[in-house]
Amino acid sequence: MVAALPRRRFASALLAALQVAAVVALLAMPSAALATPREVLSDYNDNGQIDGCYTARDYERALKLVNPDAAQYGAEVDTIRQAQVERVLQPDGSCAPPQVPDTGGSGGGVPTALVAVLIVAGVVVVGGGGLWAFRRTRGGGDGPGA
Repeated sequence: MVAALPRRRFASALLAALQVAAVVALLAMPSAALATPREVLSDYNDNGQIDGCYTARDYERALKLVNPDAAQYGAEVDTIRQAQVERVLQPDGSCAPPQVPDTGGSGGGVPTALVAVLIVAGVVVVGGGGLWAFRRTRGGGDGPGA
């Protein structure tokens, strides 16, 4: 029982340290990172435009919460979609257009699925040719009784 006492103290101290670290991490995050889709809608309802910066997920979730009448007759959906294109919270805390990965080309390349099929077909052809050559040199024959 006495030997278990230092382990319990260590475990409780470790748990307390983890809790403090979690609180500090949450306080260090930008306030927009803690936003909710309702805050996006409140931002729009304040003056008819999106002034804050929110994550792409917050914008998507906000679009799902838009009142159907407002979606049909108002500019709320259009404004949120425009902000989604121009004002997205980046991992470094800045507010910028969404990052589009650079493919390094003009976009006229061969589709990835076609490349994968060609690679698999090449492996099958080379593997089949190798198996045929192996059987041929070992005298495996081609007939059923060979």
